[in-house]
Amino acid sequence: MVAKLDLKQLLTDLEGIDFNTLEQTELVALVYEMLEHLGDTDAELRDGLIHPTIVKIIESGILSEEDFMHLLETIMGERHLFYNLGEKGDSVFMRSFSALIIASLLNADAKSLFLTKADYNKVLDKSIEYIEGEKDTRGYVEGKGWAHAIAHSADLLLALVKHPSFDTKTFPTILETMKICFFKEAAYADAEDRRFILVFKAMQEKGFTDAAFDTWIRGIFYRLSEKFKMEGFSYGYYRVVTNVENFMKSLYFRFKADGESMHLRVLLFDSVKALPHNKTNGNEN
Repeated sequence: MVAKLDLKQLLTDLEGIDFNTLEQTELVALVYEMLEHLGDTDAELRDGLIHPTIVKIIESGILSEEDFMHLLETIMGERHLFYNLGEKGDSVFMRSFSALIIASLLNADAKSLFLTKADYNKVLDKSIEYIEGEKDTRGYVEGKGWAHAIAHSADLLLALVKHPSFDTKTFPTILETMKICFFKEAAYADAEDRRFILVFKAMQEKGFTDAAFDTWIRGIFYRLSEKFKMEGFSYGYYRVVTNVENFMKSLYFRFKADGESMHLRVLLFDSVKALPHNKTNGNEN
C-alpha cells in the first residue's frame, strides 16, 4: 500500500491529467490505493484529492465493465460502506465517502448500463441498510472536515431514484428511509434538508403524486405528535422537530418557488404552524 504522504503527492501531481494516458492496470491500481485512504481524517487528502479523483475516473468511462462491477462490490463491503457501522467516530468518514462513490457509480451507470436489474436491487438494498444503520450524524468535524453522512445518504438516495432501473414500487422504501433519517434524534444544521429536497423532486419526475406526498407528510407530523405526547418538550423531541420543521419549510419554499403543489404548500404551512412549540409563548421549559 502506498504511504499516505506519497499518495497525497502523487494525486497532487496527477491533477489535470488525462487518465486515458494511463494503462488500465495502473488506473485500477490507483483506484484501489485511494480506496484504502478514502476514510482518512485528512480532509485535503480525502475530500480534496481522493474523492474527486475517483469520481473523475468513474465519470470518464475508462473503467471496463469488470472493473466497474468489482469496484462497486468492493465499496459496498465491510471495509467501506459498512465499516464499523453503528460506531460514532472517525470510521464515519469511510462510510460516508463510500456512499458518495456509490452514488457516482450509479450516476455513471445511468449511461453505461452495466448493472442488471438484480444488480441495481442489490445496491438499493445495501444502501438502505447502510443509511438506516448509520448512527454518526455529524456534519462538519473540527480539524477533520466534512463527515456529512446524512447529506451523503441523501445524495445516494437521489442517485438511486434517478437511475433507469428505479421501480416506482420502491417509493415507499425511499420515503421510509428519509423518515428514519429525520427521526435519528440529531439536529441537522448543514444543509441536509436541501439535499433531501432533491430526492423529492426526483421522485416527482418519476411520477410520485401530490396525493401520495400528502399521505407521507401527514404521517410524519402524526409520528411527531405521538413523540410529543410521550416526551413533551424533551431534548430528543427538540432535535427531531428541528429536522422535520426545517425540511418541511424548505419543501414549502421549493414548491412556492416552482409555482406548484398549492395543496401541499397549504398542508405544510398549516402543519408547521400547528407544532406545539409554535403555539406556545416560548416558555415551554
